[in-house]
Order: sequence, then structure tokens, then C-alpha cells
Amino acid sequence: MKISLTLLTIFFLWFLSFLLFPYNHLYLNEINFLNSFTAGYIYCTMWIFSYILIVTSIYIIARYKKVNKDYLFILIINYILSQTLTFSLFELNNHIFASFSSISIFISTYFFYKETKKIDIVASLILLPSVLWSLINVILFIFN
Repeated sequence: MKISLTLLTIFFLWFLSFLLFPYNHLYLNEINFLNSFTAGYIYCTMWIFSYILIVTSIYIIARYKKVNKDYLFILIINYILSQTLTFSLFELNNHIFASFSSISIFISTYFFYKETKKIDIVASLILLPSVLWSLINVILFIFN
């Protein structure tokens, strides 16, 4: 029971921006970010999947390994930057700020992967799809 409660708490914190700033497909269509209505939902689904993998990795590290200060620092940075993307896209409706935010997320996710790899290989492998998705996100914003 304690394990499930801990995992649910981490999930809730990571998905907080999705709860506070709901998905706005009209804005994404307006900036021609995605060509169809379903593509926008695929985009959000990929972020949700990415967040699930990040939370799983955090749980593995927190449950079974000793966490160092570098890991905690990059985790907090990655969390803050991840929350800003949803805010910049769906609340501010600012494409430029969202572009910088996505670049920052990619960089922080990459360093988060590297710090996780120092602690646990399996937990770092779980983060690889998140690193790849954040790179795809940067490409989507830059070439739009």
C-alpha cells in the first residue's frame, strides 16, 4: 500500500501541469504545429507516456538506490522545465517560449539520463524513450 501511495504521489506531481493547463488543440492547429486533430492527441499521449517512464525511473532510483545531490538537482530542474512547456503552450499560447522550453527540456532530460545512468543502468534505460521524445519535440518546434 505504501508503494502504491508513493508512486501515485509522484505521478500526481509530474502530471500537475496537465491538470492545471488543459490541452488546447485549437492553438496547436493555429500555429500549424500538427496537421490534424488526432495528431495533437498523439502528441499529448507521447508526453504522458514519457512522464510515466520518468516517474517509473524515479521510483526505481528512490526505492532501491542511494540518491546523490547531482541527481536531485537535475531531477528538480527537469521537473520545473517539464511543467513550463505545458504552461507556455496551453496557457500563454507562446510558440517562441515553448520552443526554448522544449530545447531546455531536451538538455535537462539528457543530463537526467546521464545522472541516472551513474546510479542505475536499468532506470536509465527506461529514460531513453523520454530523451528521444524530447529530441523529437525540439525538432517539431524548430522546423515549424
